[in-house]
Amino acid sequence: MESAGPGRFPYRSEIIEISEPQLIVLKAEAIPEAGIEDTITRIAFEEDGGGTRMTLTSGPYTDEMRGNAEAGWLALIANLERALATP
Repeated sequence: MESAGPGRFPYRSEIIEISEPQLIVLKAEAIPEAGIEDTITRIAFEEDGGGTRMTLTSGPYTDEMRGNAEAGWLALIANLERALATP
C-alpha cells in the first residue's frame, strides 16, 4: 500500500506464513523515516457467532511509535470494514 500526506508512510510487506483461513503473518520492511524497524504482523481469524473475529498483533515498535502504529492499523481496519460492507 502506498499513500502520501502528513503522517503517512509506504507499507511494504511479504507473507511469511499463511494457514487458510485462520492465520496470516506478514514481515514488513523498515520505515526509517518514521523510526520503525522491520516488523512482524500476525493476523488471526476465528468464527465469532455469525461473524469473524480478527486479532492483530504487530511490532516491535518503540514507545514513541506505538500509538502511531496503533492509529494506522485502526484506520486500515476501518477501511477494510467499509470495503467489505460495500455491495
